[in-house]
Amino acid sequence: MNRSIALFLLGCAISICVSASASGQKVWERKPYTEWSMSEVVQILSDSPWAQTQLQDVHLTYQLPANSYSATIRLRSALPIRQALLRQKQILLNYDKFNAADKSRFDGETRQFLECTDCVKYYIVTLGSPLFSYENRGQSDPAFVFDIVGTLTNLSIDDLKSNVYLVNDRGQRRDIVHFIPPKGNGTEAMFVFPRLDGQGKALITRDNKNFYFKIEERIFDKRSVPLKRFTFEVGRLIQHGEIVF
Repeated sequence: MNRSIALFLLGCAISICVSASASGQKVWERKPYTEWSMSEVVQILSDSPWAQTQLQDVHLTYQLPANSYSATIRLRSALPIRQALLRQKQILLNYDKFNAADKSRFDGETRQFLECTDCVKYYIVTLGSPLFSYENRGQSDPAFVFDIVGTLTNLSIDDLKSNVYLVNDRGQRRDIVHFIPPKGNGTEAMFVFPRLDGQGKALITRDNKNFYFKIEERIFDKRSVPLKRFTFEVGRLIQHGEIVF
């Protein structure tokens, strides 16, 4: 075979391999968060290793308990979630067209949020209940689904203790130690759990396959069908050999 042709074919093969490798990468692996599009941000915040959306979609009635809801959980102490939230704000503010001084000012104002010093000691989880109408989903009834997270609005940390927790696949768990209730319809509730136990061991390690977020049924006091527990796969959270949460 002609040497130049052989080199050309080798180059093509390398190019194909590189392309295939890149296409197999997720957006958070493929490019920095400052280049994420809004659609990529939405995916990370709703359906990614660090976020899930749970839908209980039953014919809506006007009797209690309410039985149709949407709830999105996010592992806020995971850097990709904070990056996605920050990028979302950048896009909405047209950050990419800021001048250098305005970018510097914005970056300074948001640095604390991105770095999250509390994330070293705590697992932080948020739960939102985005509202949408059946009319927008092609249904005839324009009523909104139930704001299941809104039921937590008037609850205190004492109400939630022992009823909201993270637990790994070995049955070890962390109970809630801090709670910020949702501020209104469609907003998030924030739950904080200690990262380490009394022996300094993290709840979630590479020895675990899964862990779970659970709110006990009694919290909803028959106002809604309960949330199912959320299950996260530890292997999907690993980046560069470390668990990102």
